[in-house]
Amino acid sequence: MLLNESRSHKNRADIPTEYRELARYLDERFQGRIVYLKLDRQRTQELDKERRFRQYRDWLSQHRALVNRFLEVAERKVSLLDDYGDENWDTLPKEIETCMLKIVKTENTIITLR
Repeated sequence: MLLNESRSHKNRADIPTEYRELARYLDERFQGRIVYLKLDRQRTQELDKERRFRQYRDWLSQHRALVNRFLEVAERKVSLLDDYGDENWDTLPKEIETCMLKIVKTENTIITLR
């Protein structure tokens, strides 16, 4: 709000020059700070994204065999046709849950061993 007010009043002749200069100076400082904060937020978001990707990559490499096995089992069970010739997609949630439980057990074992 103050930035808009200072802009609308910065050229008025009845305001002393030093006040107009102060308003202009403060406006430039605020604008510079806004640019800095935007860049800082963008940099932080990029670092967070890179960190999450590294965590995912590390997690996947740690559980690669189990994930590959899940994919094989899930594909086999889903592609098994029912009496009407349709794939059995209802088995997928159970297979996902089974895989997740196995991963949790593996991670608990790793944490316990440390």
